[in-house]
Amino acid sequence: MTSFGCKLTAPCRLFEIIVVTPTERIKVIEQDPDDNRILECAVEGNVNYIVSGDRHLLNLGRYRGIEIITISEFLLLTFVLGNKMLQVKNILTL
Repeated sequence: MTSFGCKLTAPCRLFEIIVVTPTERIKVIEQDPDDNRILECAVEGNVNYIVSGDRHLLNLGRYRGIEIITISEFLLLTFVLGNKMLQVKNILTL
């Protein structure tokens, strides 16, 4: 399988870029099959959130326990949760 660069961020770090090689092919989003690559990276990177403006991903809402949210929702979570947000392991941003 192809390696994809995924940007994983958390409030305790500015950013960290890792490269993952998805070991599983995911075929959940039929309307835009390329979006499935995002899910593959998120699953392989063991992320908690996908922050995106992509409507296909946002319509999915959640995948295997990974919350798919907008930047506005992410900022609200960060504001409301404050330091508790630091406990979030990984976030995939697009």
